Amino acid sequence: MPHNVTRRILFVSTRRADVSLRRLLNATRRFAVTFEKSSREGFDQLTRSSFEVVVIDLDSTVDACEFIKRIRKVATFRATPIVVVGEWGTGQPSLALSAGADVFEPAPVDAARLIEAITRLPKRLAAAAGKGH
Repeated sequence: MPHNVTRRILFVSTRRADVSLRRLLNATRRFAVTFEKSSREGFDQLTRSSFEVVVIDLDSTVDACEFIKRIRKVATFRATPIVVVGEWGTGQPSLALSAGADVFEPAPVDAARLIEAITRLPKRLAAAAGKGH
């Protein structure tokens, strides 16, 4: 995807999003980011608007996994890439990926790393699709 194209991102987090993270994500001009505070609000927003990527950073692993499953049950959202942010060593990576997330990023959120993961995501998914996954 060319760098001048704006990608709409839904960022769902129960944690107060770091001001610098918000600023950096919005300042790239490659992203238009909508922040929501719960999986319920996030799902409502997802049904009202179109997003290229969903980023989930929820305190509860169960809530995050249920949210991912809920997204994946809706045909129009099945191909929407999902990035989950969480703690290593808690089982979150395995649970999130098995629930349908595409990428896991370790917490705390590093804005530069998250931007890189989101930027690489379409290429990664296209490569996986080409391999029959």
